[in-house]
Amino acid sequence: MRLLALAVLALLPGPAPTTTVSGKIGFGEGGAKPLPAFVYTGRDRRLLAKEPPESPVAVWLEGGAAKASGEGSTVDVQQKGLHYVPRVLVVAVGTAVRFPNEDDTLHNVFSLSPGNTFDLGKWGKGKANQWTMSEKGRVDVRCKVHDHMKAFIHVVDSPHRAVAAADGTFALQGVPPGSYTLVAWKEEHGFLRQAVEVKADGAKVEAQFARAAPAPARETACGGCSAR
Repeated sequence: MRLLALAVLALLPGPAPTTTVSGKIGFGEGGAKPLPAFVYTGRDRRLLAKEPPESPVAVWLEGGAAKASGEGSTVDVQQKGLHYVPRVLVVAVGTAVRFPNEDDTLHNVFSLSPGNTFDLGKWGKGKANQWTMSEKGRVDVRCKVHDHMKAFIHVVDSPHRAVAAADGTFALQGVPPGSYTLVAWKEEHGFLRQAVEVKADGAKVEAQFARAAPAPARETACGGCSAR
């Protein structure tokens, strides 16, 4: 019986092979545009915030049978230096995103994005609130206290997702061979979609955004919101 069982196991198909999709997303003419810096001085005239964090490329694959769920998982987006850090995330549907405040000022977290519309209120340093991303799509996160604060959370059902390095390079592991669409997004450029055929030895992707929009003017004041 044992020999028969071993023979049956030997005939069963093994795990489906997977491979890597890697490459680089270019930024078009003029390269990646720097984000504007902001200076907040508050009532006591102390400098509260200057340089913004990086705004990298979000990358994921659409298509394929595998779907991802973030149920039970939590990731942090810090309120730090009067910015959201990180500025760009890609998470699975069902992921809870937590917003801890690391600043000596009140912050608010809200979004008007369809499917993930919320307002978590205001809270001070050392406290946090969170929201579960229940619907696919891009979630634009803002702060009612500091109107320059922005975060962009892409909620997807793909297990093959990443935030690219500063130079646009990325690698998506564990991808079964098949036909996919590579989706990339960058704050100054918008969306890019490109068909990708993944072979048994993987796929190399070279793609480029269209020309970036002009960088916004540098801001040096709060513009009507309060730092307190």
